[in-house]
Amino acid sequence: MANTINVLLWNCRGILSKHTELHKLSQNREIIILTETWLQSNKQLHLNGYSTIRADRQGSRGGGVACLIKNPIRYQHIPIDNQVDNHTQVLAIHLLTSPEPVNLVVIYRPPGSSLKYQQWKPFLANLCLPGSTIIAGDLNANHPAWNSEREDNAGSSLLKVIQENNLFIHNTDTKSHIGSPGQRNNNLDLILFTMDIAHLIVSNQLDDSHGSDHFPIETQILHRSPFLRRTYKLSTKKT
Repeated sequence: MANTINVLLWNCRGILSKHTELHKLSQNREIIILTETWLQSNKQLHLNGYSTIRADRQGSRGGGVACLIKNPIRYQHIPIDNQVDNHTQVLAIHLLTSPEPVNLVVIYRPPGSSLKYQQWKPFLANLCLPGSTIIAGDLNANHPAWNSEREDNAGSSLLKVIQENNLFIHNTDTKSHIGSPGQRNNNLDLILFTMDIAHLIVSNQLDDSHGSDHFPIETQILHRSPFLRRTYKLSTKKT
């Protein structure tokens, strides 16, 4: 990559009412990932200077994902067959960044939907596209391995699939989801990546939710350098 690519991940909980917030968050950012867009096919999502790729929930309200890519970044939309369920939305993009491209996969899985190991193992393996890959989104799965307060069945299954696919979790210190009154914040928005770009990822959670119940997470994909060799490997060793 010729320069650092700034990527923003945000569960916006409905983007049509937050265009002012979206414009503010887009400043100095090349890629904007949105989950829970709540868009229907007859509604447009447009931000000046950006191309938009989206996957809306079909047949019911809510859900949905979108990716806004700043011009003139070139990209290819990669068709993905959703083999999980009818409630999970996913899209994949091949970013033609120079000198090396990056695959970007966006997922939203609503709470309460099925997340069985037998389903997610082939599905996540299919998302690990050839080359450098980043998988980001709101998976609504809980596990202490990524800073959740508790562990649920979805989190246990997801952790096992992540490990088997040699993926790494970057944001193990964020708590992006704002808890209801009396509840603690939780970490539902995850950033996964393949080992070859582990040393190129830097993330931080922003402190303004911009009207959502999730704080945005900013990720920088750094220019490749022989001096950057940090590794973020998930450890499951018991202490």
